[in-house]
Amino acid sequence: MDLLPPLPPTFVTFALAAGSVVAGAPLFATGRRALRLRHALASLREVALGPESTGLVAVRGRVALEGPMFAPLSGRPCAGFSLEVAGDRMRVGAVLHELRPFRLLGETASARVVAEHARLGTAVTAEKLLAAGEALPQRLAELLGRSPEVRWLLDRRVPLRLVERALEVGAEVVVTGMARPAFAAGAAFASVASVHTVQLAATGTDGGGWADVSEQSVTANTEPSVWIESGEPLERLEIASAAPTAAQLAAPRWHIALVVAGPLLALAGVLALAQLAAPLLEGRV
Repeated sequence: MDLLPPLPPTFVTFALAAGSVVAGAPLFATGRRALRLRHALASLREVALGPESTGLVAVRGRVALEGPMFAPLSGRPCAGFSLEVAGDRMRVGAVLHELRPFRLLGETASARVVAEHARLGTAVTAEKLLAAGEALPQRLAELLGRSPEVRWLLDRRVPLRLVERALEVGAEVVVTGMARPAFAAGAAFASVASVHTVQLAATGTDGGGWADVSEQSVTANTEPSVWIESGEPLERLEIASAAPTAAQLAAPRWHIALVVAGPLLALAGVLALAQLAAPLLEGRV
């Protein structure tokens, strides 16, 4: 008795059956990852950063830099930022971001945070309404030019509303990710450099010029004992002012259903291929 209804032996049917077999495995892997993440998040609690921190952790500490970087609006030293750009009273826009590895300093240990695949959820650090045709510093102009949507708005001389969220040096944040001892990471750690920053402020009547208004130095020279990055089962690093909830980190519930749906799809594909290939095999006998 066939488990599937009769299928027409066409190229499309063969392709769909083969695609089902191939797609079953990654769908199952996605569901298994979501299930593992849900189990891991059930016991996740914010803890103090220590040299023994391993696995999925949510640790609080202060941000220190490994190299100079400055926020695009406030000009303050930071390890990264996100810049929300949208046309004034419009929904057209983009979110531009840069994040670099940084140090997280705790009371008894420090960690090197690899910010690749990270999501930044810090508070707003600066806002600006950019008038049509307003002159921009080169750094900000290059940053805005990365987005096709923003370039479209600039070409049409639309006023832009900019919102900056910077990961400022010295800020206290919670980093959620996969931790392991630094010696197991197999990486060479550079010393945290002294950071010299220049904050910028608009000068002149048109706001087109920029001048130095303050200076600040930040130094941190601790060797990291922990390495924190994204990885199984949490595929992205979370950096925020407060610890995220399990609901914010968990994968959608329908992802868990893929643990069953993936193998069923692959099985259906195998059965379909067997049914389609049966007449061909019988003709050779």
